[in-house]
Amino acid sequence: MSACQFVHDLLRLTDELRLGVASNLKLRGIRKMNTPVRKACRRVFGMAWPSLFVFAVLTLAPASGLSQPRMSAANVHRVDFGENGRMLGAYAEVGPGMWDELNAKGQAVFHYRENRRDAYTINLYDAARKVSIQINLDRMKIIYSTAGSGSARDLYDIMRPEPARRAEVSGANVLWFRATTNGPNPLTYRKSGRDSWEEVDVRGAVTHRYMETGHGPEVLTLADPSRKMTLEVNLRRKTVTSIVAGRAFDHTFEILEAGAEEMRDGGHGYDR
Repeated sequence: MSACQFVHDLLRLTDELRLGVASNLKLRGIRKMNTPVRKACRRVFGMAWPSLFVFAVLTLAPASGLSQPRMSAANVHRVDFGENGRMLGAYAEVGPGMWDELNAKGQAVFHYRENRRDAYTINLYDAARKVSIQINLDRMKIIYSTAGSGSARDLYDIMRPEPARRAEVSGANVLWFRATTNGPNPLTYRKSGRDSWEEVDVRGAVTHRYMETGHGPEVLTLADPSRKMTLEVNLRRKTVTSIVAGRAFDHTFEILEAGAEEMRDGGHGYDR
């Protein structure tokens, strides 16, 4: 009998004891245990029932993990992983449907696409390596498989899942922003891929496309080579400066709002 099964049976017996079903004490699984475990059980069960209940619930239940509720995968955007209690890295959502595998220093080493997510699992795929990763919050395991292998194996332990939260917007994590223009209506700029952005008008039509050429804690830089235009987006000052052919316009535009989460405003932004 495994230690986990022993703990499970002991907790079940404790519940029965608490309800006064004393006759089950000698019948439920104890006779099948080896001699040292059976003797230990007898010593434990020789305790007064209230003491046994407190011992089992307060000491064994937290260790068994049976009392700890599982986190839903619906709200998870990052999980730290490791083995033998040592953190080795993390899987982090970096955009809609996009995940990075980070090493212990926080550096991205592999890139994934999210294929599917259900109540307790998130399934990722790295097309370049033909590698599938399942973040399994039910078992608290990272599960690894490769195309054509026909088998999967536990790769890491999940050490800490993190639910999605409203992040402070910076040049490194901004996914969209709205800014004033020379006209009467503001424009929306939204991230459409790992390094690509779109400019969208108030009707939801894409008017221009940009490539992200740099970002930092405060500033995001977008370039449109077809128009020889660069946008310098300063999230701290809340300004957008247009630079055409190396010459900055005198007028800067104001950032009205920005976000590090998906936009959900009728389809004019990110929707998972």
